[in-house]
Amino acid sequence: MQEPLVLPPGILMPALSMIVYSIHMREVDFAARIRMPHAFPTAFVIPLLLLIVAGIRGLGKQNRDVI
Repeated sequence: MQEPLVLPPGILMPALSMIVYSIHMREVDFAARIRMPHAFPTAFVIPLLLLIVAGIRGLGKQNRDVI
């Protein structure tokens, strides 16, 4: 059984995507100009910065003997 808060947005998403991307060339333009410059920092730069900060703070060096 699905969670009650997941189902309503799941039903609305296909309808909203048809409204937003009613024209295929509009979606292609969005993918080329906006999505890639936004996806690169979100997927690579931010996680890399978080990993560097965790390494500096020593968050990866925890006691491994505790169960």
